[in-house]
Amino acid sequence: MVGRTTLLAGTETAGIYDVNVIKEFRGRGIGTALVNTTLAQAKHLGYPTAVLSATGMGFNVYQRAGFREVGKLSFWKYGKMRRL
Repeated sequence: MVGRTTLLAGTETAGIYDVNVIKEFRGRGIGTALVNTTLAQAKHLGYPTAVLSATGMGFNVYQRAGFREVGKLSFWKYGKMRRL
């Protein structure tokens, strides 16, 4: 496996999350293929819209797929961060 993503099926909107490509395989169109395939599956399931939450790393991929930024999220953490 060199990449993965998750499709979450909501009531009226699909969510695309966890788009991830192993570092050594980035820049080969795999992320684009994952996003486009996941969008096609969401459309096949009848979802007229999709949302995602993303880092700036995939900005160009998402923009080319037709996504547009509509807001920003803030993440808050309470307590000590655990290093992996």
